[in-house]
Amino acid sequence: MSVLIRCEEAKMLLKHQMYNAALILLLVAVSGASEVRRKEVNGKKKFPGDDRKYFLDFLNRADERFSDTVFFLGKPHQISLIFCKYLRCDLFHEAKINFGELNGSMKLISIDG
Repeated sequence: MSVLIRCEEAKMLLKHQMYNAALILLLVAVSGASEVRRKEVNGKKKFPGDDRKYFLDFLNRADERFSDTVFFLGKPHQISLIFCKYLRCDLFHEAKINFGELNGSMKLISIDG
């Protein structure tokens, strides 16, 4: 799986205003890429908290703006933590994302169109 290919696929979904599907595809891609990185560092051994640690690390390395802090649900949160806790974890552990909770709480705008 290539993160770049998944990003291109997500762009196609965005052009068709399929925002939720694009976000889910990107979460899967980042999770897969962060797992590859974890295996490069730790080998096959997995430690508690590794999923979160490497997911956050991948996002923060991808773009420094993910480490910015914003107010979300009335509290300050690092953007990468919002993606991890409220999106990735809900998707992979609970098989749900409450998009209604996110509507109006956060709007991400691409700077390159």
